[in-house]
Amino acid sequence: MIDLHGFSDQLLIGTLMTLKLALASLVLGLALGLSGASAKLSASATARAVSTGYTSLIRGIPELLTVLIIYYGATSVLMGIASWFGYDEYIEISPFAAGVTALGLTFGAYATEVFRGAMMAIPKGQREAGMVLGMSRARIFLRITLPQVWLHALPGIGNLFLVLLKDTALVSVIGLEEIMRKANVPLALPRNRSFSICRRLYLPGANHHLNDGHTLHGATGGAQDKLMDFEVILQYYPRLLVGAWTTIQLVVVSGSSAR
Repeated sequence: MIDLHGFSDQLLIGTLMTLKLALASLVLGLALGLSGASAKLSASATARAVSTGYTSLIRGIPELLTVLIIYYGATSVLMGIASWFGYDEYIEISPFAAGVTALGLTFGAYATEVFRGAMMAIPKGQREAGMVLGMSRARIFLRITLPQVWLHALPGIGNLFLVLLKDTALVSVIGLEEIMRKANVPLALPRNRSFSICRRLYLPGANHHLNDGHTLHGATGGAQDKLMDFEVILQYYPRLLVGAWTTIQLVVVSGSSAR
């Protein structure tokens, strides 16, 4: 049984808010992804340009920056629009709405490419058969394309949702009371106890793998309470960087050899 030191109620509220944020962002992102993929495969050059610009822009901006732009920038835009109609009061966007919008936009940009690949995997002859039968484009999409899209897109969408679920922690910087922000409450405890709570919530997988690492295991003496010791992490940080750089070099060399 995990000992949460009396903070289980607060952490449960944060967990529910995280799930609500992730699911709301998922719905928005799926709608944007399907729309973007359809636009990229459209015969309209304008639709293709808009979709390409959307995916290129959003995927090129860090998720945290997107959250901050939506939360602070949208407030200024709305206040500017409202001033045209004589409304001078301050307008504030809720952190939940800003988080859903930012995460949904990011998810939708990546999901657009997943759905585009899934649509292209469907044989073109099936859509042509629908046209021969007199079906409209919308009916072909709903009855032929969309049901088969999920078969090809589901693995990629599942991976994107896992990334989305972790990205919900970024919304804590604008004040949303999700699990990351709620986890700051136990930090009033002594360091070892507060880190123990956070570790059990966020790092169950890392805890298992770190226990299997002989080097780090020896450095910490095999004690689980020291897994979050930042002195140990900093001690091995240069080695991790060297390992990452070596991996990048191997990938580059392998790619050059393949060409």
